[in-house]
Amino acid sequence: MFDLDALRHALSTGRYAEAAEALLGAVAAESAWERERVLAAARALPEAQPLLSALEAALRDPQDARRRNGARSLLATLASPGAEHDHGQALALLARLATTDADPDVRVLAAAALGESANPQARAALEQALADADANVAA
Repeated sequence: MFDLDALRHALSTGRYAEAAEALLGAVAAESAWERERVLAAARALPEAQPLLSALEAALRDPQDARRRNGARSLLATLASPGAEHDHGQALALLARLATTDADPDVRVLAAAALGESANPQARAALEQALADADANVAA
């Protein structure tokens, strides 16, 4: 079960990679209830920026689809307009990945996260992704 106090402690002591791994492991839980609980905790974080590099690395992990999809869900949540923190950095990261990353799988996941974020500011990047040379990204 996800330990919110342990997450807060890891964040408050600068152990951002550990916090990101805790979130990734918990969001991959089989229970939909637990997954929603973790995403709600991510939405309520006071700051998202320290987690972004670890989540980007997870999004790029070609060996673990659950990890990639967990990173997609977490990045979408962090970029959502309902987040407690400034969602701009997560949104900018996803926009850059969706439109310029060399790996089409990363572009697909980032574009999906932008759509899931329900952030109106994602529109320009999503429109750009529609013109992607890779049919999976453009879809």
